[in-house]
Amino acid sequence: MIVSQEKIPQPVEHVPAAEAGQAGFAMARARAIPPTIDMLAGLLVARLEFALRAEGNAELPNFLGSTLRGAFGHALKRAVCVMQHRDCERCLVVNRCLYPYMFETPPPEDTPPLRSQQQMPHPFIFEPPLTLPERPRQSVRRRESLNFGFTLLGRAIDALPYVIYAIETMALSGLGVERARFTLTEVNWRSPQGELQPIYSPSQQRIASTPETEISLGEYLRRRLADCQAMTRLRLRFLTPTRIRIQGDTQASMSFDLLADNLWRRVLLLLALYGSKPFCLDKLWWKHTTAVKCVENNLQWWDLERRSNRQKRNVKLGGFIGEIEYEGEELIEYLPLVLAGELLHVGGGTGFGLGWYKISV
Repeated sequence: MIVSQEKIPQPVEHVPAAEAGQAGFAMARARAIPPTIDMLAGLLVARLEFALRAEGNAELPNFLGSTLRGAFGHALKRAVCVMQHRDCERCLVVNRCLYPYMFETPPPEDTPPLRSQQQMPHPFIFEPPLTLPERPRQSVRRRESLNFGFTLLGRAIDALPYVIYAIETMALSGLGVERARFTLTEVNWRSPQGELQPIYSPSQQRIASTPETEISLGEYLRRRLADCQAMTRLRLRFLTPTRIRIQGDTQASMSFDLLADNLWRRVLLLLALYGSKPFCLDKLWWKHTTAVKCVENNLQWWDLERRSNRQKRNVKLGGFIGEIEYEGEELIEYLPLVLAGELLHVGGGTGFGLGWYKISV
């Protein structure tokens, strides 16, 4: 992993450094070219879908992302931790353990620009079941299915057996305050076109071998682009609360320039942390996209909070959802980046499933 310390890009003028979890450095505007698919080819991705079956009637939180992430974290630590004290800060094998790699990812020692970042984005992304904001809870009846998406990045894909085992045990241990029990019934790989291919079920007890389970982000985008036509108008539908912050203030809306900047910051950091190829920041450029304008804004605020066991308090998760439409001749140049955001999400809290959007046709 190579990062040129002498040519670290400077912040984009109108957007300060993004909050932890997006990206910890900003881009230069040395030349006016957008990111290309080849730049994104170094990040391996595996997009999965898990199917659970309810063992009884269950009342669960309206937004299940934080519940799933918390339960998964506890189950993964139980599965891999070999120390009785369970304290990662004084653990002998912390640098070789899967749990801190997944949940407490440290900045890499060989990338000086990232050392000042207190938190790194996790190499996984939940896509929770979607519900309506006005519903206080979501009900699942006995033997009904509860499905959610889960994306693994980089070397975390090698940990897929541990991930499946942790999710299987988390489901049996129960979700939510009432510890509603579920059974894992199937794990599917999702293609860039959305097709599902079964790779695991408890009855087969082995993960099916398929060369397609992991592909590069560049290849993923090539296949997605085959479904998209040249466009000068782009409508995005934000499915989960999206948290974009400027100087500590959470934004209720977003210009296309702000969207592209936050997407590029996140992609750059994920490439630097989890990419499979040497990565050099001085080969990347950035430009403002003021030629792309917002022509319709139907975003609304969804106020959420979660209980943080570490901080011993409730933490805000609110953000905007809904649809927004942009127009401009430069949209086609930024389509690969926007498509990458469909998979990688944007803004803060992506590990919980926040910042999830789709291109609305």
